[in-house]
Amino acid sequence: MEQNYRLQIGLICILSVVLYANTWQHGYVLDDIATISQNRLVQMGWSGIPEMFRHTLWFGYDGYESVNSYRPLAHATFAAEYALLGSLRPDVSHVVNTLLYAGVCLLLWQFLRRLFPQYSQLVFFASLLFVVHPVHTESIANLKNRDELMALLFGLASLLALVRSVTQNNRAWLIFSAFLYALGLLCKESLAAWILVFPLVLFYHPSAPLGAQKILRWTSLFLLTFALVWLGRSLVTAQVVPQPKPDHWNNPILLADSWITALGTKLYVLGKYLQLSVVPHTLTSSYFYNDLPLLPVWHWKSLLSAFAYGILGYAVVRYVPARHPLGFAVAFYGITLAMFSNFLMFYFYTAALSERFLLIPSIGICMAGGYGLQKLSAYSRPLAMGVFVFMLVAASLKTIVRNRAWADNFTIAQTDLATSPQSYLLNATMGLELYKKAEAQNNVYLLQQALPYFEKAVQLDAEDPNIWEYYGRSLALLGNYSQAAYCFEQALRINPRALHLKPLLERVSQMQR
Repeated sequence: MEQNYRLQIGLICILSVVLYANTWQHGYVLDDIATISQNRLVQMGWSGIPEMFRHTLWFGYDGYESVNSYRPLAHATFAAEYALLGSLRPDVSHVVNTLLYAGVCLLLWQFLRRLFPQYSQLVFFASLLFVVHPVHTESIANLKNRDELMALLFGLASLLALVRSVTQNNRAWLIFSAFLYALGLLCKESLAAWILVFPLVLFYHPSAPLGAQKILRWTSLFLLTFALVWLGRSLVTAQVVPQPKPDHWNNPILLADSWITALGTKLYVLGKYLQLSVVPHTLTSSYFYNDLPLLPVWHWKSLLSAFAYGILGYAVVRYVPARHPLGFAVAFYGITLAMFSNFLMFYFYTAALSERFLLIPSIGICMAGGYGLQKLSAYSRPLAMGVFVFMLVAASLKTIVRNRAWADNFTIAQTDLATSPQSYLLNATMGLELYKKAEAQNNVYLLQQALPYFEKAVQLDAEDPNIWEYYGRSLALLGNYSQAAYCFEQALRINPRALHLKPLLERVSQMQR
């Protein structure tokens, strides 16, 4: 038996590292620029870490504060890397992310093994399905999402300590569990949902069933921990005045013309999350404006989602009271996804849909898959192993291929525009990357390639001065001075403080004469 456990540990470690080894030479992508490579607090090294605990995530980039982004512990690890290495090393950061993911996968296996000792096949199947799940690529390959990884790492460690505290009737482990939970909350707010996960785990503990009174009493410690961390967080975010306006480009649900459309779209998003969890096909970094359809509640996609979640709700009612593992899987999925469902105001002002939000909820889906494979194995072990191996190989190949898209801004934009052609973010990113390459290489052909992307970007969002500026710079370098002047005028209209544009505007205006 011990040898079998060693084999499982070896498989989990090797597979989780090998799958993401092709990210180790990647650079910084999208939000990595603001949170790491151009973040002054990161580049302050050790001295920047105290500042990170006094400010929110984006402060070190442009002084911007966001109430939804207090994640100092995870952010501090990049400053520690800078201090230890003496420079920015994205390759090292990618290796660290891979090792963190391996740690997450091992903790998940250990936690499930302790909570469901009588379901060893389910634990093995579920753990490896989690390792290879392609929807995790954004969380590991995009460095900024280390906050997701570390939150889950501490969250699982906290659950494992809780299970041990009950098994050994040891309060020291309970206190340690609460401490780990606090560390997880300092990495990302996602673990707020753990408040409902803790009593679920206590209810499912394999020892004699705990009474409701004891479960509530133990859960109260985690409620107190949450309250204390949230109080400290609130003291920091209280300085964020005024509150940022809702961003409809990240969350197009804000553009819904009625509650009927808003409800229908929210249901559609829930269905999309379920589809990506079960069949992770057509992955993209952009589920933003024009890529996320606004659907009425009676649209078939919204109705199908409501029906699917109705079945999941039935599964919870039927299986949780019996302490059935399928009930735990579905309940865990629902509890942890609720944070990102758009039905709760807590995350209403962030992205309406994102693959990184599935890192934690996918545990429940993988458990359900593991349960299905265990049932199939009871019927035909060769058939079950055949299906399992096929799933592992297909998901692994999908993960490795998807990782390549996260190499740099140019590659992610080029890859995902095929899936999300109406994305403002991707069109703008592609235009900017082509402009940078053209400027560095003095390449007119690349400038001409950038123009259609800038044009599409300003069509999608005519209120971004940065894109108008670089659209104008590209046109000016190509000799189209009249249109360049128009672009600079638009940029100055939106941002009158962009005084550096006035000499450019005067220059292209003179060239027109």
